[in-house]
Amino acid sequence: VYYWDLLKDQPEDVKKEIIQTKIPRKIRMWHNLIGSLDATQKAINNWVAQPIASGLGITESRISYVTDHMTEEDMRRSKQIVAERKQRQAQKQLEKAAADAA
Repeated sequence: VYYWDLLKDQPEDVKKEIIQTKIPRKIRMWHNLIGSLDATQKAINNWVAQPIASGLGITESRISYVTDHMTEEDMRRSKQIVAERKQRQAQKQLEKAAADAA
């Protein structure tokens, strides 16, 4: 028995009645336990793990020390170079596929 099967398209007052009468206590307890563990994990992540990770600097990009000090012109030129490299790489893959097919 799943909550979403029994409670689909039901008004709130009917939902509460269904939960109390048709869903066994063990299943309700299991779903409440999983919900509580999920809420606890999210709280720990937001209040403990994220501040520690941010403090250690591991939430930033590996190259942020470079990109933070680039001018707009440097950033534009860099994006253009990356786009050209991707285009050349795609062209090489097409040529290789054509050669393999022949």
